Amino acid sequence: MPKFAAKNMPKIVDKNGNSVLFLHKFCKTSFERNRKMAHVISDECIVCGSCEVECPESAIAMGDEHYEIDPAKCTDQAKCVEVCPVDAISKA
Repeated sequence: MPKFAAKNMPKIVDKNGNSVLFLHKFCKTSFERNRKMAHVISDECIVCGSCEVECPESAIAMGDEHYEIDPAKCTDQAKCVEVCPVDAISKA
């Protein structure tokens, strides 16, 4: 274990079964932790992928049932809103 890692830090396993330290939530700044969601994707999403491709910040990724927006990455450019064929993306 690296010197900087605490023993009680959560761990995850990657798709290959390798144990990976999950440091992301410990590395965020207070601004990122308090940042509000710019846009949300509703259950109306048809999982076409148009929004993911269009996002210049790579803030959109496939969730459990439909695409989701990472508020820490979203810069509110709204390009996803423009390309969604079913209007499933709206301001939060």
